[in-house]
Amino acid sequence: MLETERLIEQKEQKLEPPTVIGIVKIAAIAVTAKISSIKKMTIGRVQERLQELLKGKKYIGPLKKQIINAIGSLRNLDLNPIHVNECHSSSFL
Repeated sequence: MLETERLIEQKEQKLEPPTVIGIVKIAAIAVTAKISSIKKMTIGRVQERLQELLKGKKYIGPLKKQIINAIGSLRNLDLNPIHVNECHSSSFL
């Protein structure tokens, strides 16, 4: 897991402007991470990068479409639904 943190730090140290693909890849790490500290750190980085990206935008509609397309293009992201015990509606009556 330390390799993932180092990889993220190395990418950010390059001082490249944020890209939609880069933000989506970091978000994918956050979604698939099993350790909560890594999730929190990567979500914070995603928020920072999004704020940087939004500074130069007047309308967010095109950016939203780019993000949706970037998420759709990810091949290694597998989100299996979490099975939660379903409550029957009769139990609430």
